[in-house]
Amino acid sequence: MNGIFAVAKPTGVSSSQWMIKIQKILEHDPEFISPDARKRKRKKLPKVKMGHGGTLDPAADGVLVLGINDGTKRLSEFLNCTKCYEVVALVGCSTTTYDAEGSILDDGPVDHITNESVEEVLKHFRGDIHQIPPIYSALKVDGLKLYDYARRKEPLPRAIGPRQVTISELSIVGDVTTNHHYRQPEKRASNEEVEQEHLFREAGLRELVSLGSEWAKLGLRTTESEVAKNENEVTKAVNDPKEGIAVNTVTEDSQSSAVYPIVTLRATVSSGTYIRSIVHDLAIALGTKAHVVRLTRVRQSDWILNKNVISSEEIVNKSLKEWAPKIKYYLENGPDKAFEAKSEELETINTDTAPVVKSIV
Repeated sequence: MNGIFAVAKPTGVSSSQWMIKIQKILEHDPEFISPDARKRKRKKLPKVKMGHGGTLDPAADGVLVLGINDGTKRLSEFLNCTKCYEVVALVGCSTTTYDAEGSILDDGPVDHITNESVEEVLKHFRGDIHQIPPIYSALKVDGLKLYDYARRKEPLPRAIGPRQVTISELSIVGDVTTNHHYRQPEKRASNEEVEQEHLFREAGLRELVSLGSEWAKLGLRTTESEVAKNENEVTKAVNDPKEGIAVNTVTEDSQSSAVYPIVTLRATVSSGTYIRSIVHDLAIALGTKAHVVRLTRVRQSDWILNKNVISSEEIVNKSLKEWAPKIKYYLENGPDKAFEAKSEELETINTDTAPVVKSIV
């Protein structure tokens, strides 16, 4: 069998790890075995040829498009397609990675964060915009990925300019709330990490300002102020180590995230858009800091979570014979009509609107 289908990737595994897990399971059904299985065996390759159409970070969950055998030739179609995400942002601090995996970079006020204040700045991030990618990303500069430079704390060979992306939808889901279980990271970034991030973004912000970005003017002023502050703190630490402790020490107040609100957003974006950058930049426009604590891809092209995507629970908790018919159906029929296991009737899907993931928080 050949074709395309989609599964839900859980958090905690990479896209490749999840694909390989499914690949190994499908080897138990002869219908999925590649026609050139003997040749692949000689090359010590899996009997089922598979690939995925766009990586999800290990910390993210949601739609992962997979191709089987000759279907892998079509996966490039899904690298440049429109995608829809739901993201939960914890407001009050930014991190080195722009998500919960990183260390705290900066803190920001939260008392003014309301649905109305968020709605007011969202308009600056809709349509064709320019954004600066996170330094913790897989973009390559002179053969090395940006996160390689970040982890080594090495300066970039040249500045990374803003990139144009399209955000066709950006809206707030539900209300700003402090009723949640998310916690801010316990570790604070070193002075070196703070300086690296600020210098990395400064060139990009200057270019954004030249392109007419109003929020970037605020971001540039904030960055320049923070760079100066960090340089001052480093000088203090050199002259008197006790003076520099406050930069990297987490106080009892800063450890608690109980008063830090979360904002849930829904974004439909073009290929190459970094949701982490949207959250980071949106917070700057709000006069504060934020980072991503939950990211779910709810749609990739016409593959929609909870509609025509095989859930991770099925894959983990049910036998192959229970969910293999779904794969075979979608390989033959595509995503337009949903598989109905009980009645075997077909339910037409409206692919114009992706569902809201109510259990994201």
